[in-house]
Amino acid sequence: MPVELTALAAAAATALVTAMAKEGWDTTRRGIVALWRRVRPGEGPAVEADLEAARAELVAARGHGAVHDDLVTEWRSRLRRLLAEHPELAGALSAELRLTGSGGPAGDTVTHHGTGHIVTIRGGVHGGFTLPPVR
Repeated sequence: MPVELTALAAAAATALVTAMAKEGWDTTRRGIVALWRRVRPGEGPAVEADLEAARAELVAARGHGAVHDDLVTEWRSRLRRLLAEHPELAGALSAELRLTGSGGPAGDTVTHHGTGHIVTIRGGVHGGFTLPPVR
């Protein structure tokens, strides 16, 4: 799997979990569920339920760092597997990331063109994954 897609999954997972505790969560949740439904229509309800359960866990933990980190790890893995199987979703996932207002930290930029979509990811640490500088 290209490093750019791995970094996108990491950045999106961090933004997703952060968005769970913020206003506008419903819009973010609907966007992520819509991604799944595009390629795995039968999984939409389960993904939606999993997102709501994750949000409830995060809210109950009152933002405890370990719970946040565990949820980021879980969703990073799920998003990475989704992108590995369906790299054509990279553009839509990148758009969802921008909608959360969590475009990632400033730094180097990597652009991935391999899927027919242009995905731009800023360098730095995304959900524990450090994107190397662009050479």
